[in-house]
Formats: sequence, structure tokens, C-alpha cells
Amino acid sequence: MKNSMIFILILLVLAGCAGEDKPDKDKTPPIAPVLIPHLGDTGDEPVVYNGIEIVLNDDNNGIDTVPEGDMMRIMWEPFKDTDLSHFKVFRFSDLEPEPVAIDSVRADRQHYLDQGPLVERVFYSYYIELFDSSGNSAVSDTVSYGILPKTQLVSPANNYAGGIEGLRFSFRRADDRAGRYRVLVFGENNELIWFHDVENLGHDQMSVSFPYLEYDIPVGTLLRWRVDYFDWDDANEMFMGSESNERYYAVIRDVTPPAAPVLIPHLGDTGDEPVLYNGQYITLTEANNGIDAVPQADGIRLIWQPFVDFDLNYYKIERALAANGPWTSIGQQNWEIDEYVDSSSLEFDTWYCYRMKLFDFSGNSSTSNVVSYKILPKCEPISPLADAFVPLNGLELKWEAPDLGTGKYRVLLWTQDDYLIWHEDILVSDEKGAMSVTLPEDFPYIPGGTHLKWRVDFLRNDEVGGVNYGSESMERTLICD
Repeated sequence: MKNSMIFILILLVLAGCAGEDKPDKDKTPPIAPVLIPHLGDTGDEPVVYNGIEIVLNDDNNGIDTVPEGDMMRIMWEPFKDTDLSHFKVFRFSDLEPEPVAIDSVRADRQHYLDQGPLVERVFYSYYIELFDSSGNSAVSDTVSYGILPKTQLVSPANNYAGGIEGLRFSFRRADDRAGRYRVLVFGENNELIWFHDVENLGHDQMSVSFPYLEYDIPVGTLLRWRVDYFDWDDANEMFMGSESNERYYAVIRDVTPPAAPVLIPHLGDTGDEPVLYNGQYITLTEANNGIDAVPQADGIRLIWQPFVDFDLNYYKIERALAANGPWTSIGQQNWEIDEYVDSSSLEFDTWYCYRMKLFDFSGNSSTSNVVSYKILPKCEPISPLADAFVPLNGLELKWEAPDLGTGKYRVLLWTQDDYLIWHEDILVSDEKGAMSVTLPEDFPYIPGGTHLKWRVDFLRNDEVGGVNYGSESMERTLICD
């Protein structure tokens, strides 16, 4: 009986203790984590945060995008507690206003990378819930940022090795918005060496030269560069941004000449049938038909295929009366000027040969192929007078023809933006003096007030080379009545 009573008392004691917490169990939540908002961007002026002035870089500027992909990085001030377990990351946006837990990670992380997918020009907001090993938790504040499309780098190529002289960074616009771009160059210890904000003028491709004379960059240095893109968001009153993929550039003593420039031979004339060049059929225009005469002078214009090197300085144009020389230098221009006109007292009906020498900033050079052309005297437009209001149906275009011999006159009519509307060829043997051609009575309708331009080319075929040469008259403007 006594033993039974003792057993019952033990059960009562155990039942009374059931459900009580251990006296030493931790019930105190962690100190609330503090996420760092977007403080600015690498290259900005120093900012004051928590009473301390800091120079912004990729490791301390708060929530931001990253070069590695279309991702968002959130960061926080160091956690205070020592018994932390993990945290959960929550995200919401205008597209998805309900907060959603997107990940759970260990509490020893210094930042978190949201790999999305994320939508461009949408602001995403984040907060975290921090847990200790006893299951207590605390919720952070909220930070927000918007991601933009990445800028596409053009040149130099990744891991390119070249001289520091003439180093130029080229890139394509990220989109058609009016944002701004920042080119950044870092050293081997991730220090920011130089940056430059590029004005967005709407060009599809932009470039900026590195001011090599202002910096002592030793041979052997490995540089890292990228282009950041920013655009202001009125609704959130802050910038959105993106960071391009990064590329490396090894500085060496450059002894490699540029790729040889390619001058374009005379492919034909405006109004000709399309021609095959470099494996593609092209419709000939004033801008792509190669070496040619010009309307504004008794001169010869040279054009070439786009240069492929990025560290170019200038080119020289040389001329000769034969393809094997002797050559005379007739001009020098900055590499960015994409045509050259020789109007230096050329003689009519004389073949002139041209070549180009292209120089980079290290003094290396390469020589182009040879192209040739010869010009003839110009025709002179007579009527209608410049800027006359005229009906197009049955309009007579008249010009004065010099004594040019056998060939053909080609009369051309364009819009002001160089769209060819109409042309007609007139074969001749020895005609000279006033000549004319009449537009068809059923000429297509063009609204009154439209400005057009016309001119007369004289073309003669070279029996040896099989191409035309000739002249282009001055252009006249007329206004549709």
C-alpha cells in the first residue's frame, strides 16, 4: 500500500511538470538585422552612412546589381548575436505585392544574391527574418532597387593584350532610354583606377579613350573594366542600374600593327543594279559604292571597310599615277573620319591610284590595298532654278553638257534624305551643249512642299577594268508644287 502511494505521488509530480519550459531556455530574439539601402555607385562622391564618411565601392554600397548576371545583391550590417542559425529572404514588388520567402540560408553569409528571374525596370523590395539556434527570430527593415538591361561591351575583347597608348573602350547602348553610362577601370587589387561618365546622345555605339598620359600604368598590369548603366525612376525617386559583364585587358609593349585597312574599289554607280561584294548583294548608293567622283568639287572620294582595331590614332592617304608607285602622301586625318576627298588639282581623264597607311598609338602601321579612279568634266544644271516651285508631271530637267565624247548621262532625282526616286540614262556619242530630259506625265504623287534634289552624272566605261568612271554635277534643289 505504501509503495502504491509513492508511485502515485511520483506520477502526480511528473504530470505537474509536463509542459513547462526549461528554466535556462533562450527566449530572447536576435537583434533586428539592418539591411543596407542603395547608397550610390562606384565612382560617386563619398557619402555619410551611420555618421561615417565612406568611399563607395562594390563591397559597401548596399543593395545593387552585379556584373555576373541579371541578379540583385542585398547586404546588411554585421549581425550582433553569436548564436545565430539561419535567415529567410523575402521579396515583393509592384508585380508581386505579396511578400514571398525566396530562400533560407545560413547566418554566416555576408550578403545574398537573388538570381531571379528579375524583370527589368521593376523595383524589387527585400527583407530578411533572422533566426537563432533556439528558434527566436527578428525581422529586418526593407530595401529596394530596380534592375536595368546590361550594356553590351564591344572592344577591347576579353583578355586582350595591347599597349596602354590609345586604349579605348567601346560599348553598345543597353536600351533606347535616356539613361547615363559610366566606364570603370580597376587595378589588380580591385582598386578603382579611373572612371568616366559618357553622355548618352542616342548613338547605338559609344566609346571613350583612356587618358593614358595621366596615369602611370606599367607594362604587365592586368586591368579590369566594365560599363554601368543608370536611369532615374520618378515614382521611387531613385536610380535604377545595371553592371555589364567585366573584361580583362593586359598591358604590354605593343609591337603588333593594325589589321590592314581595306579601301573599297569603285563598285558601280547610284542607279545601277545591285552588285555582289564580300559575299553579299548590295544596292549601290552614294555611301557604299566605293571610290567615286563627288558633286561638290572636281575631286575623288575614298571610303573603306570599318577598321577592326580599337587603339588607332590616324591614317595617311598616298597617291600615285601607277599601282606600283612612286607614292606621294597627300593627306592625314584622325582615324574616326570615315572618308577622304582628294580635290588637289586633279587632271581630267587621268587615272589616279590611292592607298592608305593606318597608324595606332604605339606607332605601328599597316598599308591598304590599292584602288583607282579618274574623273571627267562636270555637267552644269540649267533649269529649273535652285529652290524653284515646280510640278513634277512633265517637268523638264535641263543641263549644259561639255564635249565629253562617248558615254551616258544619268539624271537622278532624290529626296533630301538620299532616297533615290527616279533616274534615267541617255546614251551619247559626241553631243554637247544644252541637253534635257522630261519626267513622265504620270510621275508618282509627291506632296506639295516636298524638297527634292537632282543632278546629272556622266559615265564612261573603262574597257580594261570593266567599270565606269566619270563626273557628278553639282546638285540642285527643287520644291514640289
